[in-house]
This record gives sequence, C-alpha cells and structure tokens, in this order.
Amino acid sequence: MSQSFQELQAFIAENTARKPRTARKKGEPKPESANQLTRRIVSHIRKNGGFASRISSTGTYRADLKKFVPSQQVSGLPDVTGVLNGRSLWVEIKVARDQLSEAQKQTISGLIKAGACTYIARDFEGFLQWFTALQTLPSDAECIPFGPAKSI
Repeated sequence: MSQSFQELQAFIAENTARKPRTARKKGEPKPESANQLTRRIVSHIRKNGGFASRISSTGTYRADLKKFVPSQQVSGLPDVTGVLNGRSLWVEIKVARDQLSEAQKQTISGLIKAGACTYIARDFEGFLQWFTALQTLPSDAECIPFGPAKSI
C-alpha cells in the first residue's frame, strides 16, 4: 500500500470513529437523560401542590394494521404540562445537543401568546429557578416566560 493511501485510511478512521460527546472527569456524575429530567420535573411540580403530566406523542399501536398510528395532538407540544395555582405550565425538555424543531418553536410561541407559563429545561437547576420564580408571582400577575423560552 502506498503511504498516501495509508494516511487517507488513518484520516478516515480518526474522523469517523465514535467519540464521546463530552469528556467527563473520573467520578463526575453522568448527566441526566431526557427521561430522568422529565420524571424529576413532573415529580417536583406534584410535590409542590401542582398537577403535572408527561405528554407522549408516539401515537397508538394498531394491532389490526400492525403499526403505530400518529396521535391527533398538536405538533410540537412540550413534553410536560401542568397547573400550579391556576397557571398553565408547559415545559419542553432539551438535553445535551437537542434543539427545538420549527413546530416546537411555533407551538411554544402560541402558548406564550395565550398566556401560558413556558420553559425550556436543559437541566433541573435551571427549571428549579424558573419554578421558584413562578411560585413568588402574585396570583393576579401576568405569567411571563422565564429563561430560554423568552427568546423564541
């Protein structure tokens, strides 16, 4: 094999090999998955006197068709919905490199315009700051989005 061919193979191997997304230091905890963060947020809202539920959009499996049939819900709805002190809460979960789709951006914008409290959660600490701020708002105050949802 020629030297340049071997260099090309080495280049391809190096640039196509699977690499960890982020290097963690030894002993550092693994970041929360989207499922873990979602469960934690739903649990926190419930423990603090609110109602919360995860929204699943996978559709329904139809045995007669042997496939999943899409759900009838609006495209782009956030992952968690809830109510706290009469306020409508909507939380979209985005971890690691996840980004909002265009449908999610449009839906969240519509929720904000309708007066819903919205938040894009990348970690529990950020969510907790937003949630704590919501709890301190007077009940007759307009619900404004906190955190990353403001910029949609």
